[in-house]
Amino acid sequence: LGVVLSLATARTYARNAVWHDPARFFTAMAEDSPDSSRAHASHAAAIALLRQSIANWPGVPERHYNLANELVATNDLAAAAAEYQRAIALNPRSLPRSRTSATR
Repeated sequence: LGVVLSLATARTYARNAVWHDPARFFTAMAEDSPDSSRAHASHAAAIALLRQSIANWPGVPERHYNLANELVATNDLAAAAAEYQRAIALNPRSLPRSRTSATR
């Protein structure tokens, strides 16, 4: 019983990071259950909301970045690349740095 409880605790601790960030949550949901309509509907809803937000406030680079992340999750890589480029053009210093960044 102690081993099972320890494993469940470790799994819960690891999943807390996923639950903390909505983008990671929905991406993990789609990866864990690729046939889940709920996961794909969540990405579609997020994409629609981000596009509406960008239409209202087009100069916010984080919105373009977040839209690009959602587009990657739905495998729309060409559209994601365009959104990443828009985000960088608006303000290259406002975006998170990659762990593989050459500036480390």
